[in-house]
Amino acid sequence: MTKTLGYYSPAFFKMNVNVYGDIDLNSMSPRDFSVFFHEYIHFIQDFTTAACSRRIYVYGEYLRQSVTQTTNGANNTFRVPVTIHDYENNVLPNIKIMDNLEGDRNDLEIKSINDVMLFGESVDDKDGGNVDYEILTLDVNQGDYLTVGAYAIKESMAYLVEKLCCSDYSKSPDFPYNIARILSDFMLGDGALSDIFLLALCDVSLLTSNSGLTYYHLLQAIKTGEIDIEEPEGIYDYFYNCKSKVYNTGQSVSSLEDYLTNAELALETLKMYYSVEKLQDLNQWIEDVFSLGVCLRTHRPYFILEMARGKKDKDNKVLQFFAKNIGGPLMQNCQGQMYKLKMSGAEPPIEYLCILEQIYHLFKFGTKPCDLEKWCIKNPGTPEAKSDERCKSAPWTRCHDANLCPYALFWHHRNLSNYTPVSV
Repeated sequence: MTKTLGYYSPAFFKMNVNVYGDIDLNSMSPRDFSVFFHEYIHFIQDFTTAACSRRIYVYGEYLRQSVTQTTNGANNTFRVPVTIHDYENNVLPNIKIMDNLEGDRNDLEIKSINDVMLFGESVDDKDGGNVDYEILTLDVNQGDYLTVGAYAIKESMAYLVEKLCCSDYSKSPDFPYNIARILSDFMLGDGALSDIFLLALCDVSLLTSNSGLTYYHLLQAIKTGEIDIEEPEGIYDYFYNCKSKVYNTGQSVSSLEDYLTNAELALETLKMYYSVEKLQDLNQWIEDVFSLGVCLRTHRPYFILEMARGKKDKDNKVLQFFAKNIGGPLMQNCQGQMYKLKMSGAEPPIEYLCILEQIYHLFKFGTKPCDLEKWCIKNPGTPEAKSDERCKSAPWTRCHDANLCPYALFWHHRNLSNYTPVSV
């Protein structure tokens, strides 16, 4: 079994790095730093790609609909997991499509690719129509089938950055981390494309909602000679002038338009959660983060290539630029202790975004304990809101306290104070 070295919670701005002790970038070993770098790429993807920004929006719509359904209910208790009852705002279709386009997540060593297939999928929408789209599926080894979606492209991209920018790193399984290389070698010949070229292909693929399909079509275009480019920058120039079909509208838009639309939806979603004066700094940070993403995509589209060609490890100037200007996600080590990156301005209270993962898990899966308890113990935003046994069993009940922890603030702010979740 592959050891998990780290993971990032997409849409919730929280990173786990499997190290002991303080997460101090200056004192980390090169190999531990490579894990941090890999996960930090996922943080960057959240606000610079359509695929990841779309997830922020879809999660937000599920939370919004779950809260509305709860507060409109006749009882003060509600069952978790919550079952969405209708298709308002296409919440259910969007979740199903997003999950399908995310693709498989299981680690797998690939000995051979037998076939590359495109399968048609269809989902009913709220107006009685159909949303049609295709997914990329590989027949590998001896009858294993893998759906290559945004998850595999995201992981391949982060692993490519890790290899190009880190002096030491751990070998990762073929799927999902090396699938960009494996599929390219299968379709174009071994070593036909360099790692930095593959990085560019992954990055632009994530600018569309259907990233796995886009990656395949780009390889096909290179194979047929439609794309004849010597430098990876040319991939961005070519792709920014292409149009692709957006699965949820059926319209053809440029890759940049697809990203800009989803980035705006993600920004509005994140700012929707809190409108309290206490968290205006958080909303400003959210605006700064997405403004940076939009600025980079429109005025400095090759920034990932700049990173890949830069210095190694903590001396990478593009990484330093991001860390200095916007900081990063909340970081957790293997002991559950949590840290923030130091940035040039005041540290935003990112924990109020991380807590949304706990609320989402309550509504979606019925998970009740709050995972941020150790953060609150070490770094209480409100010192009087001390952790206690309720954090492990019923954190929502803290909304009646005089001093509100992040979980309690959300529960109170969304008018859930009189509602109690009950496990099915």
